[in-house]
Amino acid sequence: MLTASTRSRGASSTIRYILQTRSQSTSDAPSPAPTRPSYSKANLASFAAEGELLTTAHKASARISPATSQAQSSSAPSKPLAFPRPVLKSNPYANNYTISEADLDAFEEPLRLNPTPSPLESQPSSSTAATASTNIASDHEPASIPRKGGRTVRAIRRPKLKSNPIQILTDPELVYQPLELGYEETVESQDGYIIYKNPDVPSGVITWGRLRDACTCKLCRDPSTSQKTFTTGQAMREAYPSGTDVKPLMEVVDMARINGKNSKKGLKITWNPTTSSGEPHTTYLSRFKLKLLTDPQTYKEVFHPPLLFDRKLWNFEEIPKTDGLRVPFREVETKDPAILLRMLEQLHQYGLIIVENVPTSPMDDKDCYLRKVMGYIGEIRNTFYGETWNVKSMKQSKNVAYTNLDLGLHMDLLYFSSPPRFQALHCLRNRVNGGTSYFVDSFKVAQDLPDDVFRVLQHTRIPYVYDNDNHLLRYSHAVMSSSSPEKNRMVYDKHYAINWSPPFRDMKGPDSSRPAPRSPDLKAKQEQQTLEAIAKFESALSDPQYKFEFLLKEGDLVIFDNRRILHARTSFSDKSPEELKQAGMELVEGEPTRWLKGCYLDGEVVWDKLAVLKKQVAELEKKQDSNEAKR
Repeated sequence: MLTASTRSRGASSTIRYILQTRSQSTSDAPSPAPTRPSYSKANLASFAAEGELLTTAHKASARISPATSQAQSSSAPSKPLAFPRPVLKSNPYANNYTISEADLDAFEEPLRLNPTPSPLESQPSSSTAATASTNIASDHEPASIPRKGGRTVRAIRRPKLKSNPIQILTDPELVYQPLELGYEETVESQDGYIIYKNPDVPSGVITWGRLRDACTCKLCRDPSTSQKTFTTGQAMREAYPSGTDVKPLMEVVDMARINGKNSKKGLKITWNPTTSSGEPHTTYLSRFKLKLLTDPQTYKEVFHPPLLFDRKLWNFEEIPKTDGLRVPFREVETKDPAILLRMLEQLHQYGLIIVENVPTSPMDDKDCYLRKVMGYIGEIRNTFYGETWNVKSMKQSKNVAYTNLDLGLHMDLLYFSSPPRFQALHCLRNRVNGGTSYFVDSFKVAQDLPDDVFRVLQHTRIPYVYDNDNHLLRYSHAVMSSSSPEKNRMVYDKHYAINWSPPFRDMKGPDSSRPAPRSPDLKAKQEQQTLEAIAKFESALSDPQYKFEFLLKEGDLVIFDNRRILHARTSFSDKSPEELKQAGMELVEGEPTRWLKGCYLDGEVVWDKLAVLKKQVAELEKKQDSNEAKR
């Protein structure tokens, strides 16, 4: 084994020999001697390290670029270093050598602001690449630099990038400086996206495309309609312009100067100009908007608040006791926001409300009071039955509802893919024996089912069909609209629905959405479970404890949730002349003895009106409180 001093003397002798030979070739001979050994810079660095002339690299030391390493390997093969990248330390004998630190140091590879080009960045053309290659090659030609004492050394020039719009940085820490928006609230600009951080959002990622697409300035959203004036595709082309590496400029600004409100810091983004005018577009995002874009919980709380009123499930004893079940028409026609709000509260919470003493004349579809009352809520839904329709007893009827037969519990239009949420029936004539109406809260019945039956019904789909009167519609619905095991979901999920309409079932019969077993015995067992669950639900629905039954009077207008409340009526027959006289009734020739006029409303119509009325009533109450405080 060689001692350290021996290795040091050997390395020093080798370097001295190389330097003397190099000095002689520079002053005496025009070309190097054929027997002079060739050493690469990597070999020199290795010898210097063994001679303890070098020390290990520190953190901020320069790096040898891949291009320089390739050039060195082409001149002479070098043994890979087993040491960290060397850096010269202070050497008192450095003045005696003609080798400089530049001989061991190669130019550092320039650091792009965009280290990894995005897919939308264009690739340089071949001519551009060739020009760049020529420029760099010319910049690498060695030159002789005079030193003191008449000695010269060969130096390598650093490359100069010509006509390159890409921003060059030499320190990676300077590329993505976080922007401070507030206490523990920052924005970090990355390649193609930003990272928004605050105590609630540890790492919210927003791409440049979504940032541009989220702009709500007057140019991007029409002030009158509040609708967007550009598409997501246009936003992407502006966020990632083709043929350029220019990045959007991110700045922190005082939002109070922008919107004139008492606001804190916000983010200003200046995009690359793509319009014909060449003017760059500017997007301003407040801290609140940044949180909306990155925090799903905040977005849900702001734009999808919990339902204003949770549902209340009922049986035959509970529903008659509700204060808002019946409301006089004279109150409704005032269109007082507070009265309409109580009316829709009752409709949403209990799924059923009765407006009493609604005028029964005129009876035509255009001017009837059904259309007038429902117009207080919103637009009527049109179907192939029309906006309003009539339920009369007719011979050779095309619909079981238009007969005097018993009509069991059902929901309307389940052969539609999207059945109407709410239904209204106005009693114009009821001069018959029988024809009692009854209603059942299917949510209450489903909640009381055993858990195993409830789970089977969640995976049971029943096909429905309407094939009559030049109409043919088919659709299958799950008995329970949600597969969530949480029964309480039907209380707070306004879109929750139960689908049940036996008169309109298709011949195919129900099936299960669960995976079908391979064994015939298991298939039969699964089908048996499905049919048994349906039978148990049907039996529970007919339990008298759930049935709210009453006889509609002429002028009663009943409104109910068609995806929750099952409705039915018993069979009926005409009264005899004696019975009519005893009841004080008269028959008008050509009029049916039992006549209901109906219509449908979509859920969004009712929920929209409910939210607006809630807001209006709150503002009115606030204004009244303010006026009373001033007195």
